[in-house]
Amino acid sequence: MVVATYSVTPERQKVVSFAGPYYIAHQDILVRAHDGSIKKPGDLVGKKVCSGQGSASGDRIEEQYGSKVNLIRLPGYGDCVNQLLGGQVQAVTTDNTILAGFAAQPQNQGKLKVVGTFFSNEIYGIGLKKADAKGVTAVDQALQAMFDDGSWRASLQQNLPQVPAETPPTIGKFDIPFHQ
Repeated sequence: MVVATYSVTPERQKVVSFAGPYYIAHQDILVRAHDGSIKKPGDLVGKKVCSGQGSASGDRIEEQYGSKVNLIRLPGYGDCVNQLLGGQVQAVTTDNTILAGFAAQPQNQGKLKVVGTFFSNEIYGIGLKKADAKGVTAVDQALQAMFDDGSWRASLQQNLPQVPAETPPTIGKFDIPFHQ
Protein backbone atom coordinates (compact mmCIF):
# COMPACT_ATOMS: atom_id res chain seq x y z
CA MET A 1 0.00 0.00 0.00
CA VAL A 2 1.30 3.48 -0.90
CA VAL A 3 0.11 6.34 1.31
CA ALA A 4 1.96 9.49 0.35
CA THR A 5 1.54 12.45 -1.94
CA TYR A 6 0.60 9.85 -4.55
CA SER A 7 -1.39 11.46 -7.35
CA VAL A 8 -3.91 9.37 -9.22
CA THR A 9 -2.93 9.40 -12.89
CA PRO A 10 -4.14 7.32 -15.84
CA GLU A 11 -0.69 5.72 -16.07
CA ARG A 12 -0.70 4.68 -12.41
CA GLN A 13 -4.28 3.41 -12.64
CA LYS A 14 -3.03 0.85 -15.18
CA VAL A 15 -0.73 -0.76 -12.61
CA VAL A 16 -2.35 -0.17 -9.20
CA SER A 17 -5.84 0.12 -7.74
CA PHE A 18 -6.65 3.30 -5.87
CA ALA A 19 -8.64 3.88 -2.70
CA GLY A 20 -9.85 7.36 -1.90
CA PRO A 21 -9.18 10.00 -2.90
CA TYR A 22 -8.13 11.32 0.48
CA TYR A 23 -7.05 14.84 -0.53
CA ILE A 24 -7.09 17.22 -3.49
CA ALA A 25 -3.82 19.13 -3.61
CA HIS A 26 -2.97 21.85 -6.11
CA GLN A 27 0.21 22.69 -7.97
CA ASP A 28 1.69 25.86 -6.49
CA ILE A 29 4.92 27.84 -6.34
CA LEU A 30 7.49 28.24 -3.54
CA VAL A 31 9.66 31.38 -3.50
CA ARG A 32 11.99 33.16 -1.11
CA ALA A 33 9.98 35.09 1.47
CA HIS A 34 11.07 38.53 0.25
CA ASP A 35 10.35 37.83 -3.45
CA GLY A 36 7.21 39.64 -4.60
CA SER A 37 7.87 39.17 -8.32
CA ILE A 38 6.07 35.81 -8.58
CA LYS A 39 2.37 35.92 -7.74
CA LYS A 40 0.91 33.65 -10.44
CA PRO A 41 2.10 30.95 -12.87
CA GLY A 42 2.64 33.44 -15.71
CA ASP A 43 5.21 35.25 -13.56
CA LEU A 44 7.51 32.24 -13.99
CA VAL A 45 8.25 33.34 -17.55
CA GLY A 46 11.92 34.30 -17.82
CA LYS A 47 12.73 32.74 -14.44
CA LYS A 48 14.74 29.70 -13.35
CA VAL A 49 12.25 27.25 -11.87
CA CYS A 50 13.03 23.90 -10.27
CA SER A 51 10.89 20.78 -10.18
CA GLY A 52 11.54 17.12 -9.53
CA GLN A 53 12.72 14.76 -12.23
CA GLY A 54 9.78 13.04 -13.88
CA SER A 55 7.23 15.15 -12.02
CA ALA A 56 3.82 16.06 -13.42
CA SER A 57 4.43 19.58 -12.10
CA GLY A 58 7.50 20.04 -14.26
CA ASP A 59 5.67 18.53 -17.22
CA ARG A 60 2.82 21.03 -16.74
CA ILE A 61 5.28 23.97 -16.74
CA GLU A 62 6.90 22.67 -19.93
CA GLU A 63 3.49 22.20 -21.60
CA GLN A 64 2.21 25.65 -20.64
CA TYR A 65 5.35 27.74 -21.08
CA GLY A 66 7.92 25.74 -23.04
CA SER A 67 11.26 27.51 -23.29
CA LYS A 68 9.83 30.74 -21.83
CA VAL A 69 10.60 29.24 -18.40
CA ASN A 70 14.08 27.95 -17.62
CA LEU A 71 12.98 24.68 -16.02
CA ILE A 72 15.60 22.78 -14.03
CA ARG A 73 14.81 19.26 -12.89
CA LEU A 74 16.63 17.80 -9.92
CA PRO A 75 16.32 14.36 -8.30
CA GLY A 76 14.32 15.60 -5.31
CA TYR A 77 12.43 18.60 -4.03
CA GLY A 78 14.91 19.02 -1.19
CA ASP A 79 17.53 19.66 -3.86
CA CYS A 80 15.25 22.26 -5.45
CA VAL A 81 14.67 23.99 -2.11
CA ASN A 82 18.43 24.15 -1.50
CA GLN A 83 18.83 25.78 -4.93
CA LEU A 84 16.06 28.25 -4.07
CA LEU A 85 17.64 29.14 -0.72
CA GLY A 86 21.01 29.53 -2.43
CA GLY A 87 19.60 31.83 -5.11
CA GLN A 88 20.36 29.51 -8.05
CA VAL A 89 16.63 29.34 -8.92
CA GLN A 90 13.80 31.79 -8.32
CA ALA A 91 11.03 29.26 -7.67
CA VAL A 92 10.14 25.65 -6.99
CA THR A 93 6.89 24.15 -8.23
CA THR A 94 5.00 21.05 -7.13
CA ASP A 95 1.99 20.22 -4.97
CA ASN A 96 1.07 22.82 -2.35
CA THR A 97 1.21 20.21 0.41
CA ILE A 98 4.86 19.42 -0.33
CA LEU A 99 5.80 23.09 -0.64
CA ALA A 100 4.02 23.96 2.61
CA GLY A 101 6.02 21.25 4.36
CA PHE A 102 9.30 22.76 3.18
CA ALA A 103 8.22 26.29 4.15
CA ALA A 104 7.23 25.08 7.63
CA GLN A 105 10.54 23.36 8.42
CA PRO A 106 12.19 25.18 11.34
CA GLN A 107 15.35 25.97 9.35
CA ASN A 108 13.23 27.54 6.56
CA GLN A 109 10.72 29.56 8.59
CA GLY A 110 10.73 33.17 7.51
CA LYS A 111 12.90 32.33 4.48
CA LEU A 112 10.31 30.77 2.16
CA LYS A 113 6.67 31.26 1.27
CA VAL A 114 4.09 29.42 -0.78
CA VAL A 115 2.58 31.81 -3.31
CA GLY A 116 -0.96 30.41 -3.01
CA THR A 117 -1.80 30.28 -6.71
CA PHE A 118 -3.41 27.01 -7.68
CA PHE A 119 -3.10 25.82 -11.24
CA SER A 120 -4.05 22.16 -11.15
CA ASN A 121 -5.78 19.47 -9.16
CA GLU A 122 -3.53 16.74 -7.82
CA ILE A 123 -5.84 14.01 -6.62
CA TYR A 124 -4.18 11.94 -3.89
CA GLY A 125 -5.19 8.32 -3.61
CA ILE A 126 -3.90 5.30 -1.75
CA GLY A 127 -2.29 2.79 -4.07
CA LEU A 128 -2.99 -0.89 -3.57
CA LYS A 129 -2.21 -4.03 -5.53
CA LYS A 130 -4.05 -4.03 -8.86
CA ALA A 131 -7.52 -5.61 -8.57
CA ASP A 132 -7.49 -5.64 -4.74
CA ALA A 133 -11.17 -4.74 -4.47
CA LYS A 134 -11.42 -5.93 -0.86
CA GLY A 135 -8.47 -3.77 0.18
CA VAL A 136 -9.83 -0.72 -1.68
CA THR A 137 -13.22 -1.14 0.03
CA ALA A 138 -11.63 -1.42 3.49
CA VAL A 139 -9.45 1.67 2.97
CA ASP A 140 -12.37 3.63 1.49
CA GLN A 141 -14.49 2.78 4.53
CA ALA A 142 -11.70 3.91 6.89
CA LEU A 143 -11.29 7.17 4.96
CA GLN A 144 -15.03 7.85 4.99
CA ALA A 145 -15.10 7.31 8.75
CA MET A 146 -12.31 9.89 9.14
CA PHE A 147 -14.18 12.35 6.92
CA ASP A 148 -17.41 11.81 8.89
CA ASP A 149 -15.98 12.06 12.42
CA GLY A 150 -13.84 15.16 11.74
CA SER A 151 -10.48 13.48 12.31
CA TRP A 152 -9.47 14.08 8.67
CA ARG A 153 -9.87 17.86 9.03
CA ALA A 154 -8.24 17.90 12.48
CA SER A 155 -5.22 16.02 11.13
CA LEU A 156 -4.87 18.46 8.24
CA GLN A 157 -5.07 21.47 10.53
CA GLN A 158 -2.48 19.98 12.89
CA ASN A 159 -0.01 18.73 10.28
CA LEU A 160 -0.44 21.19 7.41
CA PRO A 161 -1.85 24.41 8.84
CA GLN A 162 -0.45 26.32 5.84
CA VAL A 163 -2.81 24.66 3.35
CA PRO A 164 -6.54 25.32 3.20
CA ALA A 165 -8.68 22.72 4.97
CA GLU A 166 -11.06 22.02 2.14
CA THR A 167 -14.11 19.80 2.10
CA PRO A 168 -13.14 16.14 2.06
CA PRO A 169 -13.20 14.65 -1.43
CA THR A 170 -15.84 12.18 -2.55
CA ILE A 171 -14.69 8.60 -2.21
CA GLY A 172 -14.32 6.93 -5.60
CA LYS A 173 -14.33 10.17 -7.59
CA PHE A 174 -10.97 10.57 -9.32
CA ASP A 175 -11.95 12.73 -12.29
CA ILE A 176 -12.34 16.12 -10.65
CA PRO A 177 -12.17 18.99 -13.14
CA PHE A 178 -9.92 21.92 -12.28
CA HIS A 179 -11.57 25.33 -12.00
CA GLN A 180 -9.49 28.47 -11.59
